[in-house]
Amino acid sequence: MKYIVKQSAFSLVSKFSILDENNIEKYYVEKKILSFGMHFNFYDNSQNELFEIKQDIGNFFPKFDLIKS
Repeated sequence: MKYIVKQSAFSLVSKFSILDENNIEKYYVEKKILSFGMHFNFYDNSQNELFEIKQDIGNFFPKFDLIKS
């Protein structure tokens, strides 16, 4: 299955839509604006949180933690 990631170019909310090949939204991702490092929350189309990705800023090299909900 092929997925397409779409982001609004001019949006105040950092939200990405993940669409299937039929252009139907299957998942969406919200990026937290006010956090240290990158922080993304992944949801299905029923608004259930699936997992989150957090950047560990305590390391010299980029490191990300994947936390399953």
